[in-house]
Amino acid sequence: MEDFNRAKENRDKSIIAVGSTDFANALGKTSMLITKLDNDGNPLWSQIINPLNGLFPAWKATDVAETKGGGYFVCGIAQNLFSPYSEHGIVLKTDANGRLLWCRELGLPHRL
Repeated sequence: MEDFNRAKENRDKSIIAVGSTDFANALGKTSMLITKLDNDGNPLWSQIINPLNGLFPAWKATDVAETKGGGYFVCGIAQNLFSPYSEHGIVLKTDANGRLLWCRELGLPHRL
């Protein structure tokens, strides 16, 4: 299942949308989904960013910003599916085609 949380228009009038998917994962894992569409809504490419570790197997993209170089900064959350109140932030950068350049998991998990 795909779930988009944010869509924004790029400088070239294309659209970038971010969210999550569990389509390409084993049971119980959720990955970030980044999709670029032309200005008519036709898909140009999609990239799935898989969790880097098994402790926080649910990654969800919540916002996106285009970089000056045409790539994207994506932020989101990592959640522990077995402890729903344990989560922390993720920030990553992609190139213009959605390929991952770097990814940082930020902050320590916290409990409410």
